[in-house]
Amino acid sequence: MSAQPFQESIPPVPGQSVSAKAIASLVLSIVAPATLYISSPLAFIAVLMTYPDEGPSHAPWVAPLVFLSLPLACWLVSVPLAVSVIRKSTGRSGGWGLAVASLWVSGVLSVVALVLSLRYVPMLFY
Repeated sequence: MSAQPFQESIPPVPGQSVSAKAIASLVLSIVAPATLYISSPLAFIAVLMTYPDEGPSHAPWVAPLVFLSLPLACWLVSVPLAVSVIRKSTGRSGGWGLAVASLWVSGVLSVVALVLSLRYVPMLFY
């Protein structure tokens, strides 16, 4: 018996090489909007804590920062993963398509999250 570990010798199927980085990037870009539901109550608490009963707030940026903190963390990991997959891919492989989809999802959802965060800045409506 040899001391080498058992490895199956399954040849890779051409055209179906999907990078784990591309999958992780797509999952993170899809999970990011779900974190808005987690950070939304925290942003409401931040609004209650930073806005006085009368007069303007001295820190109107706190609530949008709290609201976008978790999605931004997911997107800051997702986008570099997708970019590295696109740079390393040859042609339009399966990993390339997932990485491009991840960038599209991240871009669209970051704009939606930014528009949603405007509701936490009441000074825009005075």
